[in-house]
Amino acid sequence: MQILGPLAEKPVRRLIMFDIDGTLVRTSSEDALFVEAMKTWLNIDTIDSNWNSYEHVTDAGIATELFLRLRQRPPKPNELDWACNLFFEQWTKELVQNRSACVPVDGAAHLLRIILGKNDLSLAIATGGWEKIARLKLAHAQLSFQGIAMASSTDAFSREHIMQLAYDRAAEQAGVSGFDGVVYIGDGPWDLTAAQNLGYGFIGIGRGERRKELISAGEKQVLSDFSETEGVLEWILRETEPATGQK
Repeated sequence: MQILGPLAEKPVRRLIMFDIDGTLVRTSSEDALFVEAMKTWLNIDTIDSNWNSYEHVTDAGIATELFLRLRQRPPKPNELDWACNLFFEQWTKELVQNRSACVPVDGAAHLLRIILGKNDLSLAIATGGWEKIARLKLAHAQLSFQGIAMASSTDAFSREHIMQLAYDRAAEQAGVSGFDGVVYIGDGPWDLTAAQNLGYGFIGIGRGERRKELISAGEKQVLSDFSETEGVLEWILRETEPATGQK
């Protein structure tokens, strides 16, 4: 008769979720290009570029609110597609003229490779940008994103909804019902707020004014980049301890 030993403990499965702009890539023209695209789309001379004043700080969320303020109705899907295409055209021209307009954050490529190589970690991208523009930037910055679960403002207006979709897609891809811990890595105070609302851990990244904004929002430690990869990975694992960051 075979005596069965104690059941093996279920391995801890953790999800690391990244924003793109200011997190995986640094862009020098993002705000200016978005403003120009929105002005062309709406045929107006100026727009309010204080992004903190918008309900949803995502491309689709801001575009929808701008349209609503001006036309007193939400844009139709084809109208929102036009806005996205205008912004995509702006970025395509910019990257041809200035290849340094979108560059990878130091250490980002190495960190992504390490995470992808670990069986107990899953990766996802949850960006407030439109998907086709997000993929354009990642490809230009030579950051491998093939096979990584992604959600964007092409899918939803609110950052929380985008992050939830990225979670669900990553879980489906990993063949699990859920994750034991989640951390979102982002550069904006809206990223911190969304992570807190969902009960996810959070790691801030930013320099200059963006760093100050994150600290003012309550994030005490903010990375400038991912060059200290081992230290960043240790921090990620602490933020995804099963007691925190659960959906």
